[in-house]
Amino acid sequence: CPSRICLLYMAALQITLPDGAQREFPAETTPYQIATALSNPQAAARYIVAEITVGDNTMLWDMHRPLAQNCKVTFLMPEDPKALSVLLHSCAHILGAALQKKYNMNLAVGPALEDSFYYEGRRPDGSAIPPADFPEIEKIMEQMIAGRVRFERRDIPKEEALRMFAANPYKVELITTKAAESATVSIYQCGDFIDLCRGPHVPNAGFIKAFQVTKCGSSYFLADSARDSLQRVYGVAFATKDAHKAWKKEMELAALRDHRLIGQKQELFFFNDLSPGSCFFLPRGAMIYNKLIDFMKSQYPKWGFTEVLSPNVFNKTLWEISGHWQNYKDAMFSFDVEGRTFGLKPMNCPGHCLMYLLRPRSYRELPLRFAEFGICHRNELSGALNGLMRVRRFMQDDAHIFVRPDQVEQEIDRALAFMDSVYSIFHLKYTLELSTRPDHYLGQLADWDAAESQLRAALDRFGHPYQINAGDGAFYGPKIDIKILDAMKRATQCATIQLDFQLPQRFNLLYMLPTAGQGSGHEEEESPAASPAPAAAAAAAPAAPATATPATAAAAAAAPVPGGVPSGANAINADLTSATPMGVNPNPNAFGRVVMIHRAILGSLERFIAVICEHYAGKWPFWISPRQLILLPLLENHIPYCREVAELLRARGFNVDVDESNRKLPKKVREAQMANYNMMLVVGQEEVATRTVALRRRDSSEKAAPEKMSLDQLFTELAGIVERHD
Repeated sequence: CPSRICLLYMAALQITLPDGAQREFPAETTPYQIATALSNPQAAARYIVAEITVGDNTMLWDMHRPLAQNCKVTFLMPEDPKALSVLLHSCAHILGAALQKKYNMNLAVGPALEDSFYYEGRRPDGSAIPPADFPEIEKIMEQMIAGRVRFERRDIPKEEALRMFAANPYKVELITTKAAESATVSIYQCGDFIDLCRGPHVPNAGFIKAFQVTKCGSSYFLADSARDSLQRVYGVAFATKDAHKAWKKEMELAALRDHRLIGQKQELFFFNDLSPGSCFFLPRGAMIYNKLIDFMKSQYPKWGFTEVLSPNVFNKTLWEISGHWQNYKDAMFSFDVEGRTFGLKPMNCPGHCLMYLLRPRSYRELPLRFAEFGICHRNELSGALNGLMRVRRFMQDDAHIFVRPDQVEQEIDRALAFMDSVYSIFHLKYTLELSTRPDHYLGQLADWDAAESQLRAALDRFGHPYQINAGDGAFYGPKIDIKILDAMKRATQCATIQLDFQLPQRFNLLYMLPTAGQGSGHEEEESPAASPAPAAAAAAAPAAPATATPATAAAAAAAPVPGGVPSGANAINADLTSATPMGVNPNPNAFGRVVMIHRAILGSLERFIAVICEHYAGKWPFWISPRQLILLPLLENHIPYCREVAELLRARGFNVDVDESNRKLPKKVREAQMANYNMMLVVGQEEVATRTVALRRRDSSEKAAPEKMSLDQLFTELAGIVERHD
């Protein structure tokens, strides 16, 4: 149970009831007993879980678990969205019991997810669980649910728990590591199944009115590829049978929109096991990919971004300086070259820091906005790979904004406005979350509090509803996560805006302040961009020796250029072999440290393509469509004119095909519609003679008359559609 709630039981409890009234109850009273006192046992038995509040802390609590101290208590019905996690978690235990019974598995963990759950473990022979076994697993689960087995909690000494789970190495490790500072651990028993768990759970399995085992995949214990390979079985659970029926209907519709299926049918992309998690984009898929890139590039001048390009491979030292090696190494691809360790970049930010350090920077240059369509690689677990949604190789529309502290809020405002303008073009709705400091973080608490306060203020000004996602920030700073809602109201994170005080400290990203006479209105006479002296001095500064020790590397990285200007160039070119800050401010009165804003709007292009593919159900908007136009000649002698028109359209940047088959026109039209061409240009003898086309739109009814257009009218119409992003 969470440590924030005191577990010293009191002689009597002062309970605030759901209506705000206060009553006294005996020590160790349970929420169920309070609910019974307020109504009757039949009504109380309908509640699935209690919600208790102590001070500023609110948490869910078992209905039959004694209360520990004075608190406010409310009761949740099974249909309450806040109770879903409890229902899912309890069904995960039922699944674990079935897996243990059928396979004698050593179980590891079985958490609830946002709208599903899983349990993972290892069979004695390490073999996989085939989908053909799902019905038998479900049958065992059904028997437990039909028997309404109770969930009973006990707190036992850690030594007793170690004896109880001695045959399961995964549970033993969880007890010794997760409960290292605790003398007791909590367990739950449902039927014959006993499991480690903090809870809470449903009073009995009868609250689970419907469930389904959905899939199985491989995973690693504690997500560590060096550990045992496990089998992870997923499922869903529902408080009503109607909710299960609605879910199955949604899954049927989702299957029709599945980007993997559409990608195959439309010949957009594919995957191959010879490069797992890396997408092969075919010509038409590459059209979409490149149009998205071109669109974002067209927006950069308006929003003040300058495009840069950075390497894909960096020495390990860079990642040590940035903190990624300490916090993100397991998700990186690394390899040795001539006895030194290098890594494929999982993100672009450290490379952009090196660009900032190329020469001294003036306060006049800020904000400095670097944007890059950078190719990144992340070593995702094989079981987590999921089409374009989760890949190992991806391109990100990444940007990093270097600002003075007084510019932070206006840049966050601009980033939110930029994101909103882009999503409105795609007709995408979205939700906002402020993700705050995680358990493992870099930097000082005061910096985190200041950063979170600035992001919160920007969101308040933006005016769009947002939620707090406590503890889900990046290790280097808090962030605003933007989740796209597709046509089926499924949420997927693509955009993010992250405030970072840590990398500017670790790389010592400084800018020159106005000179000492700033109070009298006299500023520096010359921007460093216009003055060769500081840059030349930086190049002459001492570099770290080839066999640098932490001390010598730090000294070289920190060495100021003559005149007191900090050198970034020496740190860039130094052959560092240990993680050190990139410099030390030699004169606090002459230099300030920037704040860094990480910004992505489309995010991973692969994931964004998957989202809009399913959002549009493969019916791409004209301006990014891989099949914009097709010419349909009525007869063979109309083909030359169709070819001529096609070339004129291609010269204007449009994707166009010609159906030169001998099929009848109705058949050609139907096939073009099935292939999701946006427009069909029908050509007969009249069109050839008058140099026109008869335009049919993708969603026009069969009875609708084609639109007669001259070629100039057609070109103007199409150019307008692209310009408006219709």
